[in-house]
Amino acid sequence: MAATARNVNQTARKSLLLAFDAFGTLFTPKEPVPKQYGEVARKYGVSVTDDEIQQSFRLAFKDEAARNPNYGKAVGMNAQTWWANVIRATLKPKLEERQALPAGLIPELINRFSSSEGYMLYPDVLPLFQEIRNKRDGKPSAWPWERTIVGIITNSDDRVPDVLSNFGLKVGARAVGRKGQKIGEIEKDDDIEFVVLSYDVGAEKPDRRIFEAAKDMLVETLIEERQDSDHFQAHGKPGTTTDKYNQAFEATRNLFNGQSKDAITNNLGASDLAGQLASEVSEFELLYVGDELKKDVLGAQNAGWPSLLLDREHKYRDSFSSGAKIASVIESSNSDTATPRKFHVIQDLRNLSSVQISDLD
Repeated sequence: MAATARNVNQTARKSLLLAFDAFGTLFTPKEPVPKQYGEVARKYGVSVTDDEIQQSFRLAFKDEAARNPNYGKAVGMNAQTWWANVIRATLKPKLEERQALPAGLIPELINRFSSSEGYMLYPDVLPLFQEIRNKRDGKPSAWPWERTIVGIITNSDDRVPDVLSNFGLKVGARAVGRKGQKIGEIEKDDDIEFVVLSYDVGAEKPDRRIFEAAKDMLVETLIEERQDSDHFQAHGKPGTTTDKYNQAFEATRNLFNGQSKDAITNNLGASDLAGQLASEVSEFELLYVGDELKKDVLGAQNAGWPSLLLDREHKYRDSFSSGAKIASVIESSNSDTATPRKFHVIQDLRNLSSVQISDLD
C-alpha cells in the first residue's frame, strides 16, 4: 500500500459534479439501531432486550432483502411497507402468546428514522457544504471549483431527502423520473440538487445504471436552469419546450457514452441548445464519494466515475503518510475484488478541496 499527499490548489478549476452515498457517508444512526428499536418497543410494552433485537433484526433484514430486494420495487412495494415487514419480523418472536404488535410502534420507528431523531450527521458534513456555499456566493472559500453541482446516489430508501433536510441542508426536488419539473420547484441555492434512489432507478449499487442515472440528472439540471432563463423562454412557440428539452437531453447525454462534444455540436439534427449544453457538460469533472469499497468506489469506477473511499472507521490509517490528506491504495488481497485494484482513500470530507480529479486514475 502506498500513500500520497495532495496540496490545496487555489487555482480556479472546471465545474464539478460531486455525488455522495448517504448512509454511512453523510449520516449514521445516533444510537445503535438495536438500542433505538429496543427503546421504542419497550415503550409500547414489548419485553425485549437490545441484544435480542440485534440478533433478530439482522435475520429479519437479511430475509426481507432476499425476498424483496431494492425495497420490493419489482412487486410494487414501497419502502414503508418493506420496513414494516422488517420491524414485524424483528419483534414478533419476542411477543407474548396472543400479544399483537402495538398499533403505533411501527409508525414511530419509521418516523424516527426519517429525521435527526434517529440519525446524526458526521461532523465534517456541514463544514464541507458551507465551503461550497461560500464559493457559490462569492465569499472567501478554499473550495477550488468555480461551480459545483451536488447529488446523492444511494441504495437507501426515499426518506434520505427528509433526513438531510432535517439537518438544515437544502435538498432539491429533482429525482429520477421527474424530468421537466416546474421551475417553481427548482431553487438556485440548493445544497443538494438531486437525489438518485436505487428504488427509482430499479437497480442498486454497484450496478452502473444507478451511476448513469446521476449523469442524466446533471444534464437535466442544466436544462432546467436554462428553462428559467430569458434566452430559453424566447425559443420557439408555446408548446415546443418539451420537444426542445427532450432533443437536447438525448443529444447531450451522449457525451457520457463516448460521443465527442464536436460531434454533438456538428450534428445537423441537434438544436443550438444541445450544442450549448454539450459545451457546458464537457466542462464538468465527476467525483463520487462513499464508504463502501465494492458498492461505492469500485461500482463508480466501473461506471466511469473517479471515486474516493471515505474511511469512516480508519481502516486504512496506516496508508497515510505524515500530513497526507489522501492515500492511494492497492488492495491485493480483498474479497471484494477478484484482481488487485487501485483506489483512493480520504478520511475527512473537508479534505475534498485537496483533490485533483486527474490523479484519481
